[in-house]
Amino acid sequence: MRKFLSFILTIVMAFGCTAAVFAEPSMDNMVFTGEEIALDLETVVNQIMTSGTGIEMVEIRKLSDKAIAEGYADSYQTLKNTMDLMNKMPFATVAAMGMAGQIDGIDEVILKKTRDFARTNLDRNYQADLNSLEASAYSLYYQTLQAQEFYKIREESVVNAQNTYDVVAKKYSLGAASKLELLTAENSLTSAKSDLVSAKTAYYSARMNFNMQMGYDLMANTVLTQEIAMVEAPEVALEEAIASAIANRNEVAQVNFGYDVQNTMWIHTKLVTGYNSANYQKQKAAFLQMESTYNNLNTQLELGIRAEYMGLAAKKQAVEAAESTVALASTAYRIQTISYNLGACTLNDLENTLTQLNGAKLAKISAVCDYNQAVQTFIFDMGVGTNRISL
Repeated sequence: MRKFLSFILTIVMAFGCTAAVFAEPSMDNMVFTGEEIALDLETVVNQIMTSGTGIEMVEIRKLSDKAIAEGYADSYQTLKNTMDLMNKMPFATVAAMGMAGQIDGIDEVILKKTRDFARTNLDRNYQADLNSLEASAYSLYYQTLQAQEFYKIREESVVNAQNTYDVVAKKYSLGAASKLELLTAENSLTSAKSDLVSAKTAYYSARMNFNMQMGYDLMANTVLTQEIAMVEAPEVALEEAIASAIANRNEVAQVNFGYDVQNTMWIHTKLVTGYNSANYQKQKAAFLQMESTYNNLNTQLELGIRAEYMGLAAKKQAVEAAESTVALASTAYRIQTISYNLGACTLNDLENTLTQLNGAKLAKISAVCDYNQAVQTFIFDMGVGTNRISL
């Protein structure tokens, strides 16, 4: 037993010694390798829409929808043949075979409607899946681009903080700055470097996710080249956008079909079922619920389009305000830098303007990316949309 304990202790000590030589985690160990792969938005969208698991899944869903539609067609034909056969047979024979009441004429009607609906909406579903995939491409690009640009801003912030520290250190050596000012500048530089590490971590994580989604090696040297600028919004009147959405959205086709089916079943139920039966009350509740959805759908779609339309205007104003703030903050920082060198303002004044400049730059990038994605969403929502129909 003593030998066994001695053996375990030896292993534990060995692992302890091994752990002691592990390298300390460092961002320097994260290296994106290989030749630089420069990618703009158009290239990324085209690549996602033509290759990779995303478009493969879209094609698989298209085939699945087609199989479902054909399945409805086969089921309908089988049911129709059975009903035709039953209609030709004497009732006594049908009853003797145990087939009486097994198939209702309403079943054939509903199945035919379902078959026709599935066939009619194959292309609409395919387009909605394509729209959804394209929307994911825009989202992936802008999220990664935003992380990339945030990192660049933090790099600039470190440079500016270093320049400020150098100025303060020089003034301190000449007796023109206090020890507190020097320590303050040093602390600001340390904070800027810490913010840079955080931004770099976020950027590298976004970059690896981008590479994975695009099918590149995880550490491929991809760099996004899209300029941070607003895209052109579609020139369409609000009423035209509303009419287009109501005419084309998949939600409309889905609800219209649901209403048609429920209405058909409700009419049939009223003809063949007693008022006090459970089935009567169940079908009535189902019909009234669907009727409410059907009656309110156009209003809900109009509300959504109006909200998006107003949102675009607000987001555009946000971009313009952010651009103005960046211009103002840049000017203020230049003036304060000169003023501090001349002794006309305090270090606190200078650092406040730098903080405002960094914040303005970050806000501008967020505002532009937000607006650009909102434009794409608005375009999709004026058409089929991004939601597929349940067949």
